[in-house]
Amino acid sequence: MKLFTGLLLLLLISSCKVEKEVSTEKEVDKIINRQNTLKITAYKGSKDTENSENYTIKDIKIIENSMLIELHYLGGCGEHSFKMVGLSIPQASLQPVRQVQLIHTAINEECKEEKRVLLEVDIRELAAQKIAGTKTYLNIDQWNSKIEYVYSEKL
Repeated sequence: MKLFTGLLLLLLISSCKVEKEVSTEKEVDKIINRQNTLKITAYKGSKDTENSENYTIKDIKIIENSMLIELHYLGGCGEHSFKMVGLSIPQASLQPVRQVQLIHTAINEECKEEKRVLLEVDIRELAAQKIAGTKTYLNIDQWNSKIEYVYSEKL
């Protein structure tokens, strides 16, 4: 028993002296994403027939009136832009559900490097009603579930 206790104590002491030298993959991703944040404003409109470049949405989070979208795409040489268009909400809907298009445009792109970007989208215009606490559900292209957005009066 004393031997077991001694080994456990030695293990605890030695593990406390080890310093963390390398960031985890998630910490590195957060640093990369902060450096590559693009801010855009969503608007209401009709379905955009513009062809979108390919992208993959990795994660979506709502913080008050902002939607944070982590996405990946291939590119790196040309100019890239994003826009978000909210389509009208059907009148017969019990829950306000808005279809949303996220359009990625690339100009003079010939590279195929995987790029990561964090979009910070002001989504106030997508609210069914601009009244604090009003819920609107958003169906975003290339995302697998509805997103609940609760309008906030904060800027």
